[in-house]
Amino acid sequence: MKRVLIVFNSFYTPGMAHNRLLRIFRHLPRHGYEPVMLTDVCRHEPFKFDLPADRVEQVPCFDLQYAYMKLRGEKGPNSATPALKPESRAIGFTTFINRWFLVPDKQIFWSSPARRAARARGLREKFDVVFASNLPATNGITGAKIARTLGLPFVIEYRDLWTGNPYHNLTHPTVLHRALHARLERAMLQKASCVSCLSTGISDRISEMYNDVLIGKPQINYNFFDPDEFSATALTPQKPGAFTISYVGAMYLSRNPEIFFRGLRMFITRHQISPGQFRFRWLGLIVGIADLQEMIHRNGIEPYIDFLGQIPHGDALNELRRSHVSLVIQSADDAIHIPGKIFEAMGARVPLLAIANPCEVTNIIDRTHSGLHCPHDPDAVADTIEKLWKHSLSGSAWKYEYSEVCKFSVDRAVARIAGLLDEAIART
Repeated sequence: MKRVLIVFNSFYTPGMAHNRLLRIFRHLPRHGYEPVMLTDVCRHEPFKFDLPADRVEQVPCFDLQYAYMKLRGEKGPNSATPALKPESRAIGFTTFINRWFLVPDKQIFWSSPARRAARARGLREKFDVVFASNLPATNGITGAKIARTLGLPFVIEYRDLWTGNPYHNLTHPTVLHRALHARLERAMLQKASCVSCLSTGISDRISEMYNDVLIGKPQINYNFFDPDEFSATALTPQKPGAFTISYVGAMYLSRNPEIFFRGLRMFITRHQISPGQFRFRWLGLIVGIADLQEMIHRNGIEPYIDFLGQIPHGDALNELRRSHVSLVIQSADDAIHIPGKIFEAMGARVPLLAIANPCEVTNIIDRTHSGLHCPHDPDAVADTIEKLWKHSLSGSAWKYEYSEVCKFSVDRAVARIAGLLDEAIART
């Protein structure tokens, strides 16, 4: 069996990224690869998985945000704590430091110790290829340097754009920052034997910006769901009596809920819906939405919201399965990235309500018939909620295009990633 060193600093940080890498880690052996994960230390036990200790190398480093929070007597940034109401975290002091002085990102302190650990491990064990997943960009920079040191092919995965990312408009605050980031990205891609991207938009942008250094065209490997994560739980949870829309994941900056709240208010008023007839189940972090409470109050939807905060992934999947609809919000300015939540909803067999302008997200929803989508317009949102509500009242199952949905299952997805690793090895 071939062996791959996975470079991913944020393996123990909750979110779609760690879910994706955990699934890749667990399923690669079925496709001929034994993975070893190189990551930061797990600072919070709720996010530590039961994995073979000899295949997870935890490399400690200084974390500015964690140190600052500990200094203030607060819990760590990744801790799972109960919440009574939706509150948005401010973008504060450590974020300012990170963006202005830590290039490419705050994880840069991890790069040198991670490279030393990889070098030591490479002397003891044989690896065939190095695989890193961006962002944070430190993963890609570190992975490229490790691959060069060990004399191995290097595969870089883009879950998000690095330069030109519409969600990171403040990450590169000056022309000098943008130039430094672009130079680092180019150097990383010059080492890459293969490039993998989570969307066509990311692939096209990388090809456009760095075609002169790419060995081949980037391959598209979408996010995916793991059917075993749903079948491993109890029987399908009973749907509640109240029509329930859930939002599972981070809500931040340009993925703003204002249009959804306005459309929801219109739907509630139009049909005289009481809190006992409708619930909005909200799970996950909220960051950078300064007027969130005023927004909720203005639309009069406080009585309809159940905010659960950040909970373990398995519990979040069960909450999703208990819902009638899964909400996805795509920034109106972003036609490139694809929210991972759409694939979780496919696995849970919960239809989507996607607020998105025409893009790859809406194309995938149409192909799979995994839900309904509408533009960023309150009237359109209200109309779409009404359609989904009436469908739930009918009691009939949502009709998916299963031949298309199956293309986003974990086995097919990881098989493609293993094939990309094979291609990188063959090119050396």
